[in-house]
Amino acid sequence: MTGKQRLTVLLDPELAKDFEAFCEENSHKKSTFVAHLIKEFLKKEGYPDQARLL
Repeated sequence: MTGKQRLTVLLDPELAKDFEAFCEENSHKKSTFVAHLIKEFLKKEGYPDQARLL
């Protein structure tokens, strides 16, 4: 697979509000930060072949 793929995530309103505030306060782009969190979680869980996610 090349390029990027869209992912839709549904959050409860309070969590979405907190996430948006956190990203704004810390100058994170939401999509980039979510991609980072997913990569870190997969790495922590020992999911193989992390190079293909970079």
